[in-house]
Amino acid sequence: MHRTLKRNLRVLSLESGEDFEKFLPHALFALRTVIHDSTGFSLAELVHGRNLRTPRMLLYENLTEQSEEENSVISYVFELMSRMKHCQEQAIENMQEAKQKQKLWYDIKAEKPNFKEGDLFLVIAPSKPNKLSVNWIGPGQIVKQLSETNFVVHYPNSDKTQVYHANMLKPYFQREKNVNLLSLEGKVGSEEEKTIPKFELETKDSELSEIWKYIESNPRLDENQKIELGQLIRKYSKTFSTVPGCTDLA
Repeated sequence: MHRTLKRNLRVLSLESGEDFEKFLPHALFALRTVIHDSTGFSLAELVHGRNLRTPRMLLYENLTEQSEEENSVISYVFELMSRMKHCQEQAIENMQEAKQKQKLWYDIKAEKPNFKEGDLFLVIAPSKPNKLSVNWIGPGQIVKQLSETNFVVHYPNSDKTQVYHANMLKPYFQREKNVNLLSLEGKVGSEEEKTIPKFELETKDSELSEIWKYIESNPRLDENQKIELGQLIRKYSKTFSTVPGCTDLA
């Protein structure tokens, strides 16, 4: 009902503008005469025991020339009490049916959880400063499962328990605790220093032939440059190699 009231007041303020307060009584009067989907009665029927006389009803009574029957005060009071009691019982019954229908539609989109007793969970809750923001509280522990989608959650710092729907729960995973260990076995400096073995590599003729092929097929070099480059390769044949070697620099 509050959501409907807020929506109607928002529309009224946008349409009426500065004359908002003039139309406010008429908007509230219309809301009091509308039949509620869950209860099956209007607000006026549940509060006053009868519907309010709207302009349409007054016009209908004027055209049909209907007049109220003259009853005594005692009979009117008893009739009003009986009518209000009937409205209350019927409204409660309609509310129960509406809740079952709403629960059925709500559970259709709910995933069947595989929660177990003792599992830790975070619970979604609206934030007090900003109701539109999402806030997760907890972790809480499941102590009992009431149905497929409803669970009883207990918080460690509280003595009370609360029932939550499965859509409001999110599993909580604790981080693994890392423990640093120090080993005291052995003595400092007892291990022999490891040395990197040195390999003497000699350039093979097959490797030089591959370099020669690349030089001869390079179109950017002329004949003189190819000859000079060949002399350098022969002079420093141990340096030029296609196989990576090792160095004594650390």
